[in-house]
Amino acid sequence: METQIEWKEVWQIEYREIMAEVVHWERQGRPCWNYYLTVPVVKLQAYDEVSAFNLTPYYLFPETKRFVTHDFESAPIVSELGWHSGISWYKRIFDDFGILSGFELGCDYQQRWEEDYIYTFGRVYEDLRNTIDKLLELVPSLDANTQEVK
Repeated sequence: METQIEWKEVWQIEYREIMAEVVHWERQGRPCWNYYLTVPVVKLQAYDEVSAFNLTPYYLFPETKRFVTHDFESAPIVSELGWHSGISWYKRIFDDFGILSGFELGCDYQQRWEEDYIYTFGRVYEDLRNTIDKLLELVPSLDANTQEVK
């Protein structure tokens, strides 16, 4: 049985020239928060930088071929970004011609061990900014303020 999202709020954010979203929604009377950021391939300057985000998928349960996941823990950079409770969302983004144009990464709140904790936009937004700050520290080519003029 599929459950329906009862309501959803989405904030489109640009922080330090990185596009991101904060999402607040409710399902079955339970509030949930997520944040996502997009890493554009065009800003990655080296093949190593692109490959650090281009994770290989695998089936969590190979016999069903339904649950695709990625080895986030072994992914340098991706695993070091300070996600709330770890990264839980990953998607490759392709343009209209099928060319890889970016990576969407994200995390969620309200895990089983934190059911009674109430989050706010301010808290989630602060976590998002910290993740982006760490991303720009680890991948300086994404930071427009540190780009070298040629």
